[in-house]
Amino acid sequence: MTRCRIHIEAPPQRVFEVLSRGERYADWVVGARAIRDVDDGFPAPGTSLHHSFGVAPLVVRDQTRVVRVEPPRLLQLEAHAGKLAATVRFELVPDATGTTVVMDEEGADGPSRVVAGMTRVLIAGRNAETLWRLREQVLVDEDTDRPMPSEARSPVEVPRWLGDLTARAFGLAAAVRFPRPLHPSGVTRAGEARLTGRGRLLAGGPTCRVVARFSRGAGLPEPLPDVLGLAVRFVDAFGPGRHHDVLLSSGGPGRLAWVLAPAREAGGARFSSILRYRLDDADVWYRGEVRGHGFTLARLGEPEPVEVALSAQHGDGTQEALAELTLDEVVDGREVRFDPSGPYGGAVPLGWLNALREPAYAASQAVVSR
Repeated sequence: MTRCRIHIEAPPQRVFEVLSRGERYADWVVGARAIRDVDDGFPAPGTSLHHSFGVAPLVVRDQTRVVRVEPPRLLQLEAHAGKLAATVRFELVPDATGTTVVMDEEGADGPSRVVAGMTRVLIAGRNAETLWRLREQVLVDEDTDRPMPSEARSPVEVPRWLGDLTARAFGLAAAVRFPRPLHPSGVTRAGEARLTGRGRLLAGGPTCRVVARFSRGAGLPEPLPDVLGLAVRFVDAFGPGRHHDVLLSSGGPGRLAWVLAPAREAGGARFSSILRYRLDDADVWYRGEVRGHGFTLARLGEPEPVEVALSAQHGDGTQEALAELTLDEVVDGREVRFDPSGPYGGAVPLGWLNALREPAYAASQAVVSR
């Protein structure tokens, strides 16, 4: 069975409303060429939507039938494409900030299960993009380019096709290099952040619990140099479940903060957000510094405390302190997925690449099993 999931900042009723619009399935189901007809009463059990799949001239006309429905929590379908059939299940789980949609797919019979097993990577990548498209159908007008609907998101508008293409690439990469397409090896630590006045734009108060992951981008073995990663989550920064994530990579010195630069260990790296943010009235890069030297991943996995300084670097190279982090606990980070595109906080991501992080992270984190 292939499982993917995504979080949508909307209640289950709104998500289920989109799932119930059979005539629009071709807008978000990857591979659906057209919806030819929808039975009256869809999605009642036993009703079907009649569709075309594939690319001309290899187009298959068939149908998808509703097997089980429990509005607004569950929709189970049986999708047919020629002699193959798949059971597809959408489960909607509400939480404090919206709905987590879990999508399961498996072959509905023996031959279909064999084919699904042979193509599970492609199925996982396709379903990751499908969930990204579903999210967009829920959040924005389907017939317009996708805006970023929050003041804490990039003001750059991304064309729908470019967001989908980005989700496709990163969803497939996640399926191939499951469970993490980038930064596969790392150590996760937890502790507390003490924030300056400007730093409170990141977490809302003078102190905040933090979770941080140190990682190696390509997963090269130590002591070889690699592009190092430092991901920091300000936990519940703006309310329950409203985390604020800052992602840094080893970068260049001074005004070359935007240039990726391999390093051997975290203590000798200049961590940078690489991309710019607007923090209050200034355009800045985030910079991070691990106090001390010799902090390889092996040493970071030991119980000694680790001190990290987080600052904002302005265009003239000057830096302004934002937070001091004390990470005094090694924790299990396998379920932690950082996302710098979250809509919380007073830091606005700038530029096209920052805007494309949203589909990239959503799709790459959607693959749960393959």
